[in-house]
Amino acid sequence: MTATAAANTVEGNNLTTVTGAATNISINGVAVAFTTANAADVSSTGAELAKVADEVNQVKDQTGVTASVVSTATGFRIDLAAEDGRNISVLDTTGTAAAVGLPTGGAGAALTVYTGNVTL
Repeated sequence: MTATAAANTVEGNNLTTVTGAATNISINGVAVAFTTANAADVSSTGAELAKVADEVNQVKDQTGVTASVVSTATGFRIDLAAEDGRNISVLDTTGTAAAVGLPTGGAGAALTVYTGNVTL
């Protein structure tokens, strides 16, 4: 019997604007902190979310998770992916993850875990 892990991908929150905010999250137990500026149009929103994705990607060797900005029909979002199929846990300590296009983790002490899939 063989087990094969499928990539684990989590879609973020679609945005057309961004309200500047200081955000502290934890992805797979690794703290990531950043601040976004106000973005009043879709083009500026994409640029701000790219900065957020860059911050998440700076710790990808520790988390096993990468972030990418995805253009949608109405705006942008940030998707998280673990190519090796590992779980992706998101702790949103400031309650602002959704406001910067990330998947919404549990605010405060709550933790959201997006589980990977294994095929036998």
